[in-house]
Amino acid sequence: MRDPRSVRGPIAEAVGNLVLRFVGYTRQMSAAFSQAVLETESLNPVYKQSFASSLQGIEQLARLTEGYELEVQMRAFVERAGIDLGRDSAMRSLAESRAEVARNELAAHLQRIRVQFLRHYDNVMLRAYLAGEGSVQERMREAYFIERREIDTRLVDRMGRRFAMVTLLRNFGNEFYCGTLNRLAVMELRSQGFTTAFVDRPGHEEHGMRIRLTETGEHPSFEELEREVFHPGSEALVVPSMVD
Repeated sequence: MRDPRSVRGPIAEAVGNLVLRFVGYTRQMSAAFSQAVLETESLNPVYKQSFASSLQGIEQLARLTEGYELEVQMRAFVERAGIDLGRDSAMRSLAESRAEVARNELAAHLQRIRVQFLRHYDNVMLRAYLAGEGSVQERMREAYFIERREIDTRLVDRMGRRFAMVTLLRNFGNEFYCGTLNRLAVMELRSQGFTTAFVDRPGHEEHGMRIRLTETGEHPSFEELEREVFHPGSEALVVPSMVD
């Protein structure tokens, strides 16, 4: 196993790109929403069906893109850290399981964004219907300018809390990439006979802290430090030795 610290920069880049892609997906759906509303000539449901199909297309492509990116990036980070998943079925199973959870979590975020824009469209349609005066296009346009102020791009975490998109996705990316690598590193180091490892988290109090890889011992275990040190959003890495 090589020093995992070499992946810190590439992980930060991958997380940053994830945020940018999600901003892009949201903008695409927002543009589709604006176009659908402003081009609606009647309150016929066919216009909503067309809009819904556009959103679904954006979401499906985004799901494929994110699933591919998660797999490719994680494989590259694992290889760069010198972790061989091919020789240990338990490690391979852990990596696959975490990747599946991550894919599902991103898919849920994409679905929430799509559903939000469908609701906004319904709200515009209702306002336009109740307005009663003027052409449908005029009423839709007026309702749109009111509704667009209600668009909320925050995302919801597993506990139902709302966070700014950038914050939540950065936490998600660090938790998936760093979290997966750390778990694999613990397993890899233990299989190589190591009984302890170290926390690499420059600028934080726990930097250089020794952790145990055995069931018992004088140092805290990885699991015991998950909440305080290896929490979602943390960039802390498990490393075999400390070289500052």
